[in-house]
Formats: sequence, structure tokens, C-alpha cells
Amino acid sequence: MKIDNGDRQYLSISGVFEGTCGVSRGVIAFTPNRFGRSPEKARGAALAGEPILLTQVQPSGDGQSYTARYQALS
Repeated sequence: MKIDNGDRQYLSISGVFEGTCGVSRGVIAFTPNRFGRSPEKARGAALAGEPILLTQVQPSGDGQSYTARYQALS
């Protein structure tokens, strides 16, 4: 059995997060470090400098971090 623990990439979500996030199988994981707006309402971001569309943004089990599905725009 092969386990995919993902990797780390730079993520920028305006007013929500700026820094390194976890990335695995089309899902990102992050803990908000900016408090300009609700993470659940975020749709646009940049992952490793490339624009992405965020979908299904939701809190994870601990209530402090979030996960989101994404797709590349370019």
C-alpha cells in the first residue's frame, strides 16, 4: 500500500492566509493567519504562484484549520 502524505507549497488567499500549506490529491490544508474575511467565502487564491479556484472550503475536525478542493485556472 502506498500512502500519499502530500507536499508543502506556498499559498496566498487574500484576507485569509499567506504562507505554506499542505497539498495532497487536489486538496489543500491551511490554518488561517489573516482575519480580513471568512475562509468559507474565499474562492480565488494562488498556489505556488499559479491562480487556482477554491471549492468546498470547510473547517477540518479541529475547528481551527481548513481544507479546500482546488482546480488550476491556467
